[in-house]
Amino acid sequence: MNYIINKTAAKKFIILISILCIIFSGYTFLLRYSKTLIFISGILSLFTIRFKFKNMEKNIRNNIMIYGIWVAYLIINALCSSSFETTFSLLIKIVISYFILFVDWSDNNINTLFKISRFICIFYAFSILLEVAAPNLILKIADIIEPTRVAIIADELNRGIYSGLVGEKGFAAYLMVVGAVIELAKYIKQKNKFTKYNIIFIFIYILATILTGKRMLSIILIMELILAFNYFRVKSKFAKGLLIGIISIILMTAVFTIMPQTTNIIDRFIEASSDTTSGGRKMFWDFCITMFKDRPIIGYGLNTFNEVFYKSTNYIFNGVAWNMYAHNIYYELLGETGIIGIILFLIIILKNFIESIKLFKKNNLDNSWKAALWISIGLQALFIIYGLSGNTLYYDAQLICYIFSLSLFYSASKKVTENETENGGK
Repeated sequence: MNYIINKTAAKKFIILISILCIIFSGYTFLLRYSKTLIFISGILSLFTIRFKFKNMEKNIRNNIMIYGIWVAYLIINALCSSSFETTFSLLIKIVISYFILFVDWSDNNINTLFKISRFICIFYAFSILLEVAAPNLILKIADIIEPTRVAIIADELNRGIYSGLVGEKGFAAYLMVVGAVIELAKYIKQKNKFTKYNIIFIFIYILATILTGKRMLSIILIMELILAFNYFRVKSKFAKGLLIGIISIILMTAVFTIMPQTTNIIDRFIEASSDTTSGGRKMFWDFCITMFKDRPIIGYGLNTFNEVFYKSTNYIFNGVAWNMYAHNIYYELLGETGIIGIILFLIIILKNFIESIKLFKKNNLDNSWKAALWISIGLQALFIIYGLSGNTLYYDAQLICYIFSLSLFYSASKKVTENETENGGK
């Protein structure tokens, strides 16, 4: 019996490490192995399934079933795709990673999650700050870690953009928000207390995000802070609002004064305010609508936007055919999967997020699991909101980050059920 338990624990540890390697791969050498790591985590998850539908809460059972229906629909969508091979390349990852939802995470897994993810996030954050002070050093280190990214990092530096050893500004800013979410969760894990290190690290994540020049992710990080203060046990709403406002003003003023490089994000906001095409992306969104009108029910096929857009417009960017998606997963899914696909997807993300918030409001979890649930909520919010201007569904790290967040929610829900059963039996 102990052998079986230890074997299952070992599998879950490997799954967790694989998932974290995907999420924190950035543009390092790990990116080349993301597909392999998805297969490892997905297949091992299949062999560690302990959930039984009859023992699940009804809402969780329904959520997993709806997700399964969406996956089944995507398989049908692939058979009707304008490019089966292109659709299949993403579909297989979604199908395999589906099994991660069934992983029954343990207390040890949650502790490991906090230790590893917190270390990696702060390491990346410091690398961004180091890049400001010693850009040549970062270029030398990057040349060892991932030589193919050196030219990209050098180009970003010339434009006043800093991504550190992550290797790309969007991925770097995304991980800074992940780091802030984890740091906020520490507040709960520490019995509703902030230490000086929590405050310092959150400040570092805000600063590092600003240095990437990513407008949307900078806004999302502030939204994560507001969301946390709204649901954490800080009694006075006025105090919460005043505290967030004062801290934000002080931090921004200090940062812009001490580090002029951070004013790059102000320039980007000014550019956005004078750009009536939403950052130049409206043409992509309009094309998604055209795709939808052409095939409103089934769509052109998951992951086909780049190909269909290029064939229709011959749009070239940086000397190559456009290959960076529509920068809005909702528009893109509308064109790629039709009305059925987008409705199913919206039901999944909204239903899970709302129910996660409801579960968080309950008092049937210990501090460690409530903190894990907050990570789930924060990562779900990041995926949903950034999806309005990013490609969160189409990048392995961000897709797996979302699926992992759902698995944390489902495991936390199972813990609540177990606790209620135990308390009811006393």
